[in-house]
Amino acid sequence: MVLDMNAMLLCSQHTILGKMAYTPTVGRLACGHFPSDPHGFWQDDGYGVLSVFKKDWNRFGGVCLSYCFQDIAPTLGFVPDSKLVIM
Repeated sequence: MVLDMNAMLLCSQHTILGKMAYTPTVGRLACGHFPSDPHGFWQDDGYGVLSVFKKDWNRFGGVCLSYCFQDIAPTLGFVPDSKLVIM
């Protein structure tokens, strides 16, 4: 996975303290293909990448080690009991 400065900029632009966390959708390349010849699919769960402020992370208690948050967050669209929206 390549995380360039543009990816970091997107994370910082879409993460708002107390209001919004960000989990990107990742483009996954098919075998034998390169960014210059992109063929593949969108990885909706984003490999579990999550951008969130530490204060919000502490408020909702982090994530469980079995990745249960990753499975439910896209469906819910928010973190339960924290009023934090997932984009």
